[in-house]
Amino acid sequence: MARSYSNESYAGRHIVALGPTESLTTSTNASSTAVLKHTFMYPCNVVDWNISVMAGATDLTAVEFNISKSLGGTGALTAFGTCDLGLATATIADGTVFDGSVTAAQGFVASDDVAIAITGTVGHAMVLQAFAEVQEVFVESDS
Repeated sequence: MARSYSNESYAGRHIVALGPTESLTTSTNASSTAVLKHTFMYPCNVVDWNISVMAGATDLTAVEFNISKSLGGTGALTAFGTCDLGLATATIADGTVFDGSVTAAQGFVASDDVAIAITGTVGHAMVLQAFAEVQEVFVESDS
C-alpha cells in the first residue's frame, strides 16, 4: 500500500505510544530486558522519547532504561539512547515523566521494533508508559 507523500503532515514529527502500559513487579534484570515495544509499519527515524510513570514506584536508583532497536523483530537489542532518572531512593509520584535522549536519530524500516529495555532491580511494583517522537522517511519505491 502506497503512502501519500503529498499529505501536509508528511515528514512532520509525531508521537507514537510504545505498546500499552507495562506493569513491572519487583524484579531484577541482570541484562537488558525489553519491557515495551512497538513494530513500525513504515520507514521512520526515532528522534526523541520519554517514560511516564502511571503508578508510582520506589527505589529506582540502580535501574537503567534504554531505547533500543531490534532489526526485523529478531529480539536482539541495540541501544541508541538512555533515560537517566537521576533518582535517590524515594517514591515517584503518579504521572511523573522522565525525558529520554538518543545518541543520534535512529532509522527504522517496516518490521523493525523499537523497544524500551530495563536493566537493574525494580524495588516496587510500577506501571510505565513510553512514547517515541518519530519522523517518517521518504522511500522512492513507496511513491
